[in-house]
Amino acid sequence: MIPVALRHPDGRPRSMDVLQADLVAAARYAPGRPVIHAIDGSKTGLSLPLDLDARAEVVVDACQARLSPARLRAHLFRDRPVLITGSKFFGGPVFSGAILFPRRRLEAIDLSHLPPGLLRYLPGEGSEALFSANRGTMLRWIAALAELDRFASLPFGEVGERIARIASLVCDRVTQLPSLAPVPMPDGEEASCFGAGSIISFGVRDLERPDRLLSMAALRPIHRQLADIGYLVGQPVAIGESYGALRIAIGARTLFEDRIPVRIDGLFAALERCIASRSAVAAE
Repeated sequence: MIPVALRHPDGRPRSMDVLQADLVAAARYAPGRPVIHAIDGSKTGLSLPLDLDARAEVVVDACQARLSPARLRAHLFRDRPVLITGSKFFGGPVFSGAILFPRRRLEAIDLSHLPPGLLRYLPGEGSEALFSANRGTMLRWIAALAELDRFASLPFGEVGERIARIASLVCDRVTQLPSLAPVPMPDGEEASCFGAGSIISFGVRDLERPDRLLSMAALRPIHRQLADIGYLVGQPVAIGESYGALRIAIGARTLFEDRIPVRIDGLFAALERCIASRSAVAAE
């Protein structure tokens, strides 16, 4: 495996041109038939370039499900399988997912050469037995589809407006609190209406040394404290090699909820208390 980092060690996003050059070089030197695991929506909302001219097989990891229908169609039009989940953005059960496979590629596959285990997942003869043997998997996906249907009931033009409105409230609070620092995002991000803008990531300053941001490990107790009092935010993630970040991810269910400003106020008040208590424990 040849990793291609989306961020510099200090946490700044790397440019699309640099990422493209790294992918081309990695594919050129990879042994055998290279496969690019292309992230379209990382835990902090970053993505690889849409045009991956690397002469390699591309599998798109869109498990955050934070890409526009147009971008999804663009991947499928380029014959790329797309991995999605129903649990992250849509709020369905955990371990509910699917692969969206380009129709013309699927039709061109010689099914006689597929492994027997994979053949069992094709519709047709024996599919009833498959459902019986994988009932939990099927039911989780059916429940996720119910969340997708609910989301689809929103006029598409309203989705971006609602997310932008909520994101603006969150970003204002992050920038107003001296103990927090926004995680840098690319300029001119080609994100969809529910892409990078639906995840707001921020570091937490070390109150003993305000010029330093806490590590991912140091953020875990704060994350647990918030969860214990009923505020569920995204688990801490590493930002480059320098610090960690907490994340507030706007999901489909949030778009239907009332009293969002009140909930945001409550979350950040709780976060301030958790940061202060951590500082007090460290001082002791």
